[in-house]
Amino acid sequence: DLTEGVKRIVQGGGLPSLAHPIRISRDPERLDQLIAGLVGYGPLAVEAYHSEHSPQDTKMLLSLADRHRLPVSGGSDFHGANKPGILLGTGRNGNLSISRELLENLRCL
Repeated sequence: DLTEGVKRIVQGGGLPSLAHPIRISRDPERLDQLIAGLVGYGPLAVEAYHSEHSPQDTKMLLSLADRHRLPVSGGSDFHGANKPGILLGTGRNGNLSISRELLENLRCL
């Protein structure tokens, strides 16, 4: 259960990040409701940058994170040979770049 996972991460002193939100829904209203429900359990980040996200997906997720005043995270989703074409840190065909500033912002939380 997503809610239970968020609770446990927060209780353990971690910062949960809503990973792969586009796999949950591409509907901004549905994601907005989901995020609104999860932030009540403590700090949360939203994975806005991902190798499977379109520029429109990223823009929508950045907007939702901003609306809820949440930090954003990102990742290439590199898992080795079982995900050919996705490279560590750069995504698929270099479609992903995570800024040092974003990483530093997450470290400060």
